[in-house]
Amino acid sequence: MRLTQSSSKKQLTSLHFINNFDFYWKNGDFHPPTILSHFSSLLDSSRDQYHGIRTWGHVEWRNEEEILEKLEGFEEEVNRRLPGMKAIAVCAYDTARLSENLKSGLLRTHKY
Repeated sequence: MRLTQSSSKKQLTSLHFINNFDFYWKNGDFHPPTILSHFSSLLDSSRDQYHGIRTWGHVEWRNEEEILEKLEGFEEEVNRRLPGMKAIAVCAYDTARLSENLKSGLLRTHKY
């Protein structure tokens, strides 16, 4: 793995891996308030130990009719909270699972 080759042992101890299904489905479904609360508590517990936090998450959801509203609300809230947290977050989505409507919705809440 490139990460282990390019990082020191000390740097690697700063990495935390969380299964994306466990993270996004902690409440049994894609429930933004639960996800955001869990995300905030993870950042709060790590913030004083590091100069900054970088996250990468592969977002998981099941086929739900209201998912566009949930995802847009989730992403807007993450974008609102991040500036004060010394954090950068990347949310990755499986393009094959995104409808044109969902892609358009996500582009409204993202620069990229």
